[in-house]
Amino acid sequence: MTTQPFHTLFAMLSTPRARRILWLIASLLTGLSWLAMNDADPDLWGHVLYGQEALEHGLETKSSWNYTAIGYRWINHENLAELALAFADQVGGAAGLLALKSGLALLMLGTVIWRLQARSIHPWTIGAIVMVLAQTLAFHWHFRPQIFGYVLFTIAIALLDYSFAGWSGEWWLRRPPSASDSEGTVSSPEYSWFRMRQLWWLIPLSALWTNTHGSFAAGVCVLVAYLGLRAIESLCIWGSAGWGRFRRFSLMAFGIAIATLLTPYGPKLQLWMLSALGVPRPEIADWQPLPLWTSEAAGFWLIVISTLFASAKTSKFDFTHAVLMLLLSWQGVAHIRHLAWL
Repeated sequence: MTTQPFHTLFAMLSTPRARRILWLIASLLTGLSWLAMNDADPDLWGHVLYGQEALEHGLETKSSWNYTAIGYRWINHENLAELALAFADQVGGAAGLLALKSGLALLMLGTVIWRLQARSIHPWTIGAIVMVLAQTLAFHWHFRPQIFGYVLFTIAIALLDYSFAGWSGEWWLRRPPSASDSEGTVSSPEYSWFRMRQLWWLIPLSALWTNTHGSFAAGVCVLVAYLGLRAIESLCIWGSAGWGRFRRFSLMAFGIAIATLLTPYGPKLQLWMLSALGVPRPEIADWQPLPLWTSEAAGFWLIVISTLFASAKTSKFDFTHAVLMLLLSWQGVAHIRHLAWL
């Protein structure tokens, strides 16, 4: 019996590229195992039932599943998510729901690994980042529409990272170049027209997100802030020549905001959410402040420490990323639900 095939296989798996791929696959599957808990959330039956009714009879316009507000207007910010949950349950039952949940987890983690790979990050570092991400999200990764929001947020951030490749990790707030500057002395980030055109995908993505989960509101704020900060950097980098980019980024931000009106309810959805935000929700644990000195904050401190360590190690500082990290950290401490956005 020859062992030649085994030697050949072993030789193939011993190459640096193969070891890197195997490590990334192991990181992906380990992260998935953290997010694979199959405990049913108390709201799962409702999400599936609402989706089933929508599949059978269309979207409801009046409230019916309650005791005190029968016939009151019904505005749902989770329509597409509930339709997906109902379809998964209809096709595969509990196994279908698990497949949907696991598929979304793989999509999210895979997208993160893709962008880290594009930055030539060491595989061990990628594995560590995936573990921190999975540990932070595990508490929130239930059979609920919110996981669609996390996936769409990941895709949006990946699209920004892809489009602005070459901008990250540099300080671009400086005096705009003038005619007196000698040629070649003023550096500028790589600007790819093809990559920048991909930012327009954020508009349909925002419309999809708005019809899937209410986290679109926070997502739109992040996207608009990101584009706004990069627009400011454009003026600092190119001076008057950067006004075209400034207008383009501003138009994209405007399009993202307008896309949130593309729902069965139009602006009524945003007005309803705005009014709901002013109502205290002490019974909802996710909306309480993060207890910083408990195990629940482990993911938060891991992110803070790793960010500070990476910043000190590389000696690079990105204005846009720093501002967004501060805003997201503030929201993560103010509400446990937002911790996952870090």
